[in-house]
Amino acid sequence: MMRGATLMEVVVVLVLIGIMAAVATPAFLNSARGNDLRDGAAAVQRILDRARVTARLSGHRVTVTLDAANARYWIDAPALTGAIELPAGVSLWSDRPRARVTFQPSGPAGADQIAVLAHGRSATLNVDRLTGEVTNDAR
Repeated sequence: MMRGATLMEVVVVLVLIGIMAAVATPAFLNSARGNDLRDGAAAVQRILDRARVTARLSGHRVTVTLDAANARYWIDAPALTGAIELPAGVSLWSDRPRARVTFQPSGPAGADQIAVLAHGRSATLNVDRLTGEVTNDAR
């Protein structure tokens, strides 16, 4: 008795695998794009969180300036500057050329609008005016 698959059976299996791969690929790509958006928003949020903690611990007002066009930031006390580590294809947006977020040592904060853009999607960074807590709506 001979065992094995006919050429037709092999072709059918390969076609089915191809169809499944074609259906699954867009889902994987969308997932990766979502990760880029979340990673970019988290990178900016970490910088703002660090400034908030610095204001509380130092007892002094701390201002973060974000240059959206160049993905750079400045923190005034202590004087820090650096590039924001954004994934490829991710950018910052603000309603001003240089957005500012100011944290008071007692908790309140003031902030310009800041968003992270990736692959046609956006995530807004929100700074609570009363507590200074930083959140983002990246999904």
